[in-house]
Amino acid sequence: MRDEQPVTWYHGTRRGFTRGGYVTPRNFHRSKDGTSAPLQPGKASPADAVEHTYLTTSPLLAWVYAWAAPGRGKPKVLTVEPMGDVYRDPEHSADMEAYRCDGWLRVVNVDTEPIITEQEARDGWVTA
Repeated sequence: MRDEQPVTWYHGTRRGFTRGGYVTPRNFHRSKDGTSAPLQPGKASPADAVEHTYLTTSPLLAWVYAWAAPGRGKPKVLTVEPMGDVYRDPEHSADMEAYRCDGWLRVVNVDTEPIITEQEARDGWVTA
């Protein structure tokens, strides 16, 4: 990701993040309560989720993750700034804008107005 135009990064969640906060890898937490959405809705996060934070350049994909994220909070999409190196997420196909970071994500903004419905997110996951 060097020498490219600035990229806007997003992270979908239901957790209570606020501007200026940080999304951290699950291994930072003493509990099993993670900060990343599962790889597929209804399934657990991959084992390496404890080492990485997850992000995307697609606001649409971020909303899919927000709707699928664990927790009871309202879905939201965070605009984030990665605090480590960013790599394509090998768990996703090359045509998806899914990435992971080996560091924390600083929360720049919080968007609580979904651009898709929960049903559209479920339907979109199948075709994504």
